[in-house]
Amino acid sequence: MAYVYIVKCTDGSLYTGIAKDIARRLHEHVEKKKQGAKYTKSHEIESLEMLWKTESFSDAAKLEYRIKKLQRCDKNRLIGSPAAISEFFPELCECTFEVVEGASLDDFFGDGEENRTEGSN
Repeated sequence: MAYVYIVKCTDGSLYTGIAKDIARRLHEHVEKKKQGAKYTKSHEIESLEMLWKTESFSDAAKLEYRIKKLQRCDKNRLIGSPAAISEFFPELCECTFEVVEGASLDDFFGDGEENRTEGSN
């Protein structure tokens, strides 16, 4: 199992990533752990905008690569129509991606903002 995700940062920027363990990876980003991405260490995450899962890490890596190459307006269009991966990337038509509907940071951090910063000192 692998996940591709798009998060929105407090400055409005978007970050796209890939993970085998999505909960662990989001914690690394939000809590600015050493293993987290350099980008999210300087851009605080505000929300989880999109989450897809697939059985193949290779397929997830292909999708992540292509999303990272998109312009911001196209990323926003993809977020608005997440099931339309085949329209954006016809070359991935043999890959299977499932949209994780309604996923949010709170699903991984509990009920409130205060839980996101615990243990990050």
